[in-house]
Amino acid sequence: MARLLGVSLSGYYQWRQRQPSRRSQQKQALQQAIARVYARFDGSAGSPLITAELREQAEFAQLSRTRVAREMQTLGLRCRLRMAKKPRTTQSDPTHRVVGNQLDRCFRTEAPNQVWVSDLTYLKVAGQWRYLVIFLDLFSRKIVGWDLSDSLEASGTVRALQRALQSRRPAAGLLVHSDRGMQYSCQAFQELLRRHALVPSMSRKGDCWDNAVAESFFSHLKARVIEGRSFRDERELRRVLFEYIEIHYARERKHSSNGWKTPQQYENEFAEKLRRTP
Repeated sequence: MARLLGVSLSGYYQWRQRQPSRRSQQKQALQQAIARVYARFDGSAGSPLITAELREQAEFAQLSRTRVAREMQTLGLRCRLRMAKKPRTTQSDPTHRVVGNQLDRCFRTEAPNQVWVSDLTYLKVAGQWRYLVIFLDLFSRKIVGWDLSDSLEASGTVRALQRALQSRRPAAGLLVHSDRGMQYSCQAFQELLRRHALVPSMSRKGDCWDNAVAESFFSHLKARVIEGRSFRDERELRRVLFEYIEIHYARERKHSSNGWKTPQQYENEFAEKLRRTP
């Protein structure tokens, strides 16, 4: 083979014994680090999130997103995220009172407990539907209250809001935004808002973009945790939801809207800043 390729035997053996260059070693180390983060997020992390994770390590502090994207392409890694078709969960009732869109797609706030957004989605357990409702704080994107129930009645929405109120104790004037579903327009839910002096807001009819942040949370939850997975019973589903919402999403997953910090970290830093302010 050496004669055929015009290579000397001594040159061939030198090549075999030669150590990889420093640049080659760095490239290999980066690819291995990218693969580890990608596996830790079960294939649901894209180049922005992987970059943010790796920058916490001193050796990758100056790493660029384009470099990570290039290496991911070399490794054949792509973020797994797919929107799922779903049955209709927004069912309005013409006898219920509908309010205007006070939020008007303003998805940024200056402090916690100024605006909460809420939505409801379906999940299947052993051939039966379960309905998950969440309340999300726009400041940090943290889920402040949630409930899983076996019906589309308003009781699940009311319980989720009660839990959020109990854990956060917001001041009067908090804006609570949702769609026009009967779970939000019914008397029980509206009375709970009035009792705590909260301000209701509802999306325009048939416009999912008016509640895009809550919709985005559900699309990520389904693509990264639910799709392709079956649950034996409701107890198992509750455990998975608790781990994702209370641990992974709140304390481990970084968000671009938070400057690539977790919701809990973002809120902790805000509270610390307030304490230091004279």
